[in-house]
Amino acid sequence: MKTAFKRGLVVSEKPKGATEGFEARITWPSSVASSPGKISYLDENRLQYKRILDNRTFTLRLRKKDIKLKPLVKVKEDISQNQIIASVVPVSMNFKCKKDAGEHSYKTALGSGGLNVQIYQGKE
Repeated sequence: MKTAFKRGLVVSEKPKGATEGFEARITWPSSVASSPGKISYLDENRLQYKRILDNRTFTLRLRKKDIKLKPLVKVKEDISQNQIIASVVPVSMNFKCKKDAGEHSYKTALGSGGLNVQIYQGKE
């Protein structure tokens, strides 16, 4: 996400006013499948998938606000509802957790303001 930000691959909104803490809103563009389906077409400008329910074809552009998205899927790949299928950042569908990580570990991490809770293996 930091790399995408440095490369200008984000959409930045004007910072809020002083009464709202001068917070800036930054969005990393992506495309999300609205329903389960199968990727049927992909080129450098768009991708298409067929919805499982009725075989209807959906087309998604691989560009948002002049920012090029990288497809994260391949033709004939099954996709799930709400799956990110194109983005400016890589998306991992799985990650390794420490063997002793459990429900309590995740609840603690969710309540943490920082990443001081170590439940994942590998790079932080």
